[in-house]
This record gives sequence, structure tokens and C-alpha cells, in this order.
Amino acid sequence: MEFENIMDTVKIFVSYSHQNSDWVDENGKYNLIPWLKKQLEQYNVVFWTDHVLKNHIGEAYKKKIKENIDNSDITLLMISQEFATSEFITNFELPWIKEAFEADKIRIIPLLITKLAKLGKKNVEWLFELQTIPNDTKPLIEYCDNDINWSNIRIDILDAIDSKIETVRNEPQEKKEREKKQQEERDRIAHEQKLQQEELLQKLNVEMVFVEGGTFMMGCERGGDCWQAETPLHSVTLSSFSIGKYPITQKLWKAIMENNPSKFEGDSLPVENVSWGEVQDFISKLNARTGKNYQLPTEAQWEYVARGGSKSKRYKYSGSNNVDNVAWYNDNSGGKTHPVGTKQSNELGIYDMNGNVWEWCHDWYDNYAGNKQTNPTGPAIGSERVLRGGSWGSSAWHCRVSFRNHRTGRCDNSGFRLALSV
Repeated sequence: MEFENIMDTVKIFVSYSHQNSDWVDENGKYNLIPWLKKQLEQYNVVFWTDHVLKNHIGEAYKKKIKENIDNSDITLLMISQEFATSEFITNFELPWIKEAFEADKIRIIPLLITKLAKLGKKNVEWLFELQTIPNDTKPLIEYCDNDINWSNIRIDILDAIDSKIETVRNEPQEKKEREKKQQEERDRIAHEQKLQQEELLQKLNVEMVFVEGGTFMMGCERGGDCWQAETPLHSVTLSSFSIGKYPITQKLWKAIMENNPSKFEGDSLPVENVSWGEVQDFISKLNARTGKNYQLPTEAQWEYVARGGSKSKRYKYSGSNNVDNVAWYNDNSGGKTHPVGTKQSNELGIYDMNGNVWEWCHDWYDNYAGNKQTNPTGPAIGSERVLRGGSWGSSAWHCRVSFRNHRTGRCDNSGFRLALSV
């Protein structure tokens, strides 16, 4: 059908590449246009796409496209790599849209639906001066239909509807009712967005356990078990802090980093195959999203927690003298990681301090100095970072609470947990 000649009908022209029909078709994979039609069915809105035309070539086709651009109030630009490199779009459709836009005849709502490897042809470059939804340039294809960016499309269309109707009608009472209705709709959307943000923050929550500070003997105290790097035994005093109840899972890593480097995949499994530097990037992004100040535990904090803190029963492993009770290690892991929290906790209610994955610490690696220390943070410089706790591939000896490891890069047996100063 052609646009109806009704004064208060808001006419929307959809500009898209035919290779992106999944956004437009009723049975498409992403079906944005059908979704928008449903969301706006209470308003007098008409969407026009070239689906209604039998032929998509020739002068008659070009004439229809130009005619419907000129008769529209809004143009939705479905921007993708295919859109930006289409001969027809860049040579004809976009220049017509730009002409109408600059003449203040239409309003443009540009939507980024896939990432662009390049800008495409010169007629496309001006689009990047517009405010594109989503505002963070993350393609809509990665979102679901209850995301705030999809709602923002609806808000922009509602604003255009309001502008259109206001210019053709002068009926104050109807206008008030319409404005009230639209404000209610905006309030509802704002409320939905707030709930979504709260839900997101909940998903980003790291379950922490408060650890009361105290003094302990750091290093190996079990004679024949000791390795040189675990000596000398020395006194360390720590202030109170909080530490993660579990190692960081793949679910949380994916929520922040939008990738999963792990060899053994599963939301409840600890993330692994991450370097110390990549962990710092994760922490920086998590802190920006949550407003907190997470960090890796220092090596002293890690060992204090592994020993049970102020509730320590002086176990060989974290929470038991029997490694099978508390750790997934080479004799019981089956050569892989396991969901966090499935072994017995230690005295503080903290899980997986031994086995499953080695855990990165804040410190550079070096030999112990041996003197009494308060809140030590390790050497000022170094070449490798400390790892503690053993992993799915470690022997029981490597899972002891005093054992120290060090490395520079990533490995499929290494993950981390977080700490917070209090």
C-alpha cells in the first residue's frame, strides 16, 4: 500500500539493505519493524518498505522510493555494512533522504544494526554526525527486544508523532490528553529502564565475605613439606577486608567482557585462560559499571584467607587436612574445572581456595624478606605475578595453603577472585 493521505498519520519510511530483510520481514530473525508496529499500534503510524513493490529495479522503482521518502515524516535508517556499501542506497536513496532532512521535511532515526568494517561510500559519511541508536555504537543485533536501546527507538518515534500532530491540529484538549498519554508511556519506559539497570547491577554482583583482620605466620610451617620459596616463615598483620566467596565465574566475565576465553565452558565454571593484565581490564570495567573498587587480593590476604583467617584451625589445605574434601585437583578433577562452590568451604565460608584454578594475586613474585610486615603488597617491581591455590591439574602438594606459583601469561588452569578494602 502507498502512504495514506491523512493529515495526522505519521508516515515512516524504512531504508534498509535487502540483505538485512530479517529486520523487516514478519517472520524475520530480528523483526524490528513488526515489533515496532505492535508497540505503536495505538497510534496512527504507517510503516512503508519496498516489500509492497513487485519490481526492485528500473526507473519506476526509483520513482516510488523518491516519492515515499518525500511523503514521509520519519526515516528509519537500518545501518549495516551492507547498507553502507549498497550502490543504490549510497547513490540514490541516501542523497534523497539527506536532501529532505536538510530541508527540514523529515526526521531521521539512524539505527546501527551491525558493525561497520569501513564507512563505505562518501555519501554515507554524514550519517555519523547524527545521534545513532544505540548511543554506545554497540549494534542492535546484540540486544534483545526489551533492551533500553530498543525502547529508545520507540521514544524517538513518539517524539516525532508528537511533533507531527502538533503542526496539523489545534485542539488543546486532545493535545493535553495525547501529551498525558505519551508522558505516561515515557514514564513507563523510564521505569522499565530503571528496573533493567537494577537487574543488570544484580547480575554484576560479586558475593563477598568479610574477613576480620589479624596477625598470622605466613609461609611453610610443616617441615618436610616445605619448598624453599615458601620460607622463611614470617609474621604478617592485616587490616580487615572482604574477599570473593567464589572464584569469578564465566557468567560474570561474559557479562563484563562480552567474550569467553575459557577452555572449559560453562556459566558456573570459574573463568580461566586469562592473563594478569586481562584480569586488570576486567576489574576496571567492573568497577566502572558498579561504582566499587574491586582489586586482586594481595598474596598475604590470599594466604590469610586460605588459612581460615582469625578462625583458622591450622589445616594443611584451605578448610581440611584431606585435600579431596576441599579441592578439585589432578586425582579427582577428571582433567577439567568444576562449578564453583561444589566442594567443602573453609573456616570462613569461602570456597575453592585450593584446586579448580590457580588464582592471580596482586603481587609481583619474589622471595620472602622474612621480617615482620603490616599489609604487605609485594615487591615494587618484578617480571612475574604470583598465583596461589593449585588447580584441576595440580598435585595435592601444590594445593597446600603455603605453596607459591608464578607466571607471566594466561593458561587454562588459571583464574582469579576479587577483594575489597573496608
